[in-house]
Amino acid sequence: MAIAVIAGVGPGLGASLARRFSHGYDVALLARRADYLEALAREIRESGRVACEFPTDLSRPDEIVRTFAAIRDRLGPADVLLYNAGS
Repeated sequence: MAIAVIAGVGPGLGASLARRFSHGYDVALLARRADYLEALAREIRESGRVACEFPTDLSRPDEIVRTFAAIRDRLGPADVLLYNAGS
């Protein structure tokens, strides 16, 4: 399965993108709010799809590098990257 990384996931556009892309991709969800990411990933998984949450502060390059290494290890290389800067 292809991998979509959705960075900057919040309750609006980011969550909508995650839900939509989960229909054809395994999704990696990135944002600072671990509690929200866990709930959204659980919702997606309960519908039979693959979603993994990666709490990440996108303003910290070291965290981004570490997170993408974890995504590769857990899901594989990213095929699509969506960045929601407004979250």
